[in-house]
Amino acid sequence: MGTGHAHNDYLHVAVQTGILGLLSWLAIWITFFYYGFKHTKDETRNKDDRIITSGIMLSISGILVAALFQCYFVDLENSILWWVLIGTALQILNKKTNSRIKEIPNR
Repeated sequence: MGTGHAHNDYLHVAVQTGILGLLSWLAIWITFFYYGFKHTKDETRNKDDRIITSGIMLSISGILVAALFQCYFVDLENSILWWVLIGTALQILNKKTNSRIKEIPNR
């Protein structure tokens, strides 16, 4: 791998993985935002979780816009933050709603 890179994440991913890799990478973000928006519109979900999810989606969208001018995806510190945000959002998206959780009776 070369020591230099394009200052554009989209171009960098396309060069490293090809068009199919770029389309797959974009599909990850489209899917993330689809389920994120679906989650924030679901009134049965916890309000705090919806607010956190909205903030994470806003953060990731900011990173993706800035990625047009800098390569954040391969920079270690930025990538760690990026994936911590995504991991947090996925944990919230996979949480069950309070109405679906059944309490175990005490014995």
